Amino acid sequence: MSNPLSRNRPHSAAATGLVLVALVLMIGYSVAYRWANPSLTIHRSHSHAPEQNDMTDMIGSLMQRLEDNPEDADALRGLGQAFMRMQAWSQARRFWERLVAVEPENTDARQRLAMCLFRLEEYAAAAKELSQVLRAEPHNGFALFNLGVLYTHYLHDPKQGQAYFQKIVDSPGVSPEIKDQAQEQLEARNGG
Repeated sequence: MSNPLSRNRPHSAAATGLVLVALVLMIGYSVAYRWANPSLTIHRSHSHAPEQNDMTDMIGSLMQRLEDNPEDADALRGLGQAFMRMQAWSQARRFWERLVAVEPENTDARQRLAMCLFRLEEYAAAAKELSQVLRAEPHNGFALFNLGVLYTHYLHDPKQGQAYFQKIVDSPGVSPEIKDQAQEQLEARNGG
């Protein structure tokens, strides 16, 4: 008889891997975006106001920009990121959905929307967004890996999930770190 705890290990390892990959990509994108768009950088005065006040001020400023221009992609992106940092997934989702409506080919916005949907346990909707990313970027390691995790552990189609992991291993443009994680998923499913 198998140990029930051992059956949950691939699930938690996959979820942890998904969160780590998403976090690394999110931080990298945020740093690159802030570097390219310094107007969104908050310049602190020498006061000792808590970080929460800075976030509230930034959100207020971005919301005002949306009132002036409801299709302001930079404001939508900034609000999506701010609410994700606060783990307010429903609010973040709204802004990513609006950004995708304004910029349907924006694969980064779709990936972030997928992450929000995943956190809201809307797994099929998350898979749909990631599939859209793959239409534009067939070798996107983030989308492939997360689809593998979704199908293997949440959508109850491990065969489809394994196909995504195999595609990562076979794709030339995917980072070695993601390839290693995909290989681990394949080996765990095939018994090592």
